[in-house]
Amino acid sequence: MRGPGFIDQLETAVPGAVVGRELDAVDPWLEIAADKLLPACRWLKDSCEIRFDGLQCITAVDWFEPDAKKAAKVTWEPHTELVYHLWSTVAQVRRFQAIWPIRRRQAAWNTECGRSDSGLDSR
Repeated sequence: MRGPGFIDQLETAVPGAVVGRELDAVDPWLEIAADKLLPACRWLKDSCEIRFDGLQCITAVDWFEPDAKKAAKVTWEPHTELVYHLWSTVAQVRRFQAIWPIRRRQAAWNTECGRSDSGLDSR
């Protein structure tokens, strides 16, 4: 990766998009605010110098602890995260993760996509 400078540019281009990050991880990641997901992804693809032009996969992580004793010790609420694995053929960045936590945020996604809460297209 050419460096984390693109994150500052993303924050300038899409204010409030980045709500978490871990760049020193084996697979560096950004957490993107639900209401900023589409503009952030568009910027990463079209305007970012690195040009994240490939979506390797989308997967989900279910953060739920069924064991009551263990659940009492965790610091997070049960939730699901969508993980977008992005890559760039331009800069030859093999993998970068953009994480979108789904914690009571389905309504924001539906609004952004023009859907009602029933999932039906409202456009």
